[in-house]
Amino acid sequence: MFCFPHSGGSAGEFLGWTSQLPDVEVWAVQPPARGGRLDEPGITGMGEFVDSLIASVDFGGGAPFAFFGHSLGAYTAYETARALRDRGLPGPFGLWVSALRAPHLHEREPRSERVARR
Repeated sequence: MFCFPHSGGSAGEFLGWTSQLPDVEVWAVQPPARGGRLDEPGITGMGEFVDSLIASVDFGGGAPFAFFGHSLGAYTAYETARALRDRGLPGPFGLWVSALRAPHLHEREPRSERVARR
């Protein structure tokens, strides 16, 4: 299972999961400019991040794999799964997310604009 951290988070947040999920091989995605990659420039766009992940990570290595993402990591996991599918590459058999609404449920205008109209 590949785990995607929240905005500002790092792969280290998933270290304890290995002992809690003994039958699951846990791999954590380490974004640039976080954790052990602090010397690298940060990513400024989702497309750039997804492209770099697909170019540098052998997702599953031919074995079944899944994604888990929390908050911004949920969005990143979702977009990575979509990009793998769109490129005809093997994708995750499951996608679990937390702290983010499903893409089709996202509001189209900022909350402040909705509140102002009431």
